[in-house]
Amino acid sequence: MDGLTQGVTGIRRVDGHDVFVRRMATILNEAMDDFGESGINDQLEIFCVSRNPSDEFGHIALCLNNENCPWR
Repeated sequence: MDGLTQGVTGIRRVDGHDVFVRRMATILNEAMDDFGESGINDQLEIFCVSRNPSDEFGHIALCLNNENCPWR
């Protein structure tokens, strides 16, 4: 298989469009400081978001693990 079909964690609806999401990396809490006061043990999750599962490239999307992000 080519493109993002391998590793796709789900299909989400973002801004009225179905997108294919693949988690690329997680930066652990110990490796960063988000300067937030409300979250404890936040991790930064990095995703690749694409409109087609066979796309070779997508868009990078970031989200703290305790936040409500549309691509999670």
